[in-house]
Amino acid sequence: MHHVGVAGPRRLSQEEVSLVAVELRLICAQHTTLHVGDATGVDTMARAMAMSCGALHRYDVAGPERWQLARRTKAMVRGVASNGGTLHAGAV
Repeated sequence: MHHVGVAGPRRLSQEEVSLVAVELRLICAQHTTLHVGDATGVDTMARAMAMSCGALHRYDVAGPERWQLARRTKAMVRGVASNGGTLHAGAV
């Protein structure tokens, strides 16, 4: 099973939503475990598609501080790396 971390912007235009949906479908077509945070935007879309992917590993933030947000992201990257996976991130 492939392990893919997914991250991206919290706010998306309708066009960006369509583009992200295509990318997520391509990722999920490979029977993938998604590693995703608990944010809105791309994270929300990835969590919703996880059922069709295979599995989901969700990373929740412990609070609103920047260091707590960074800790969540760091945990996700480590989780993906420890499974030999890849990170699919960026702005659309």
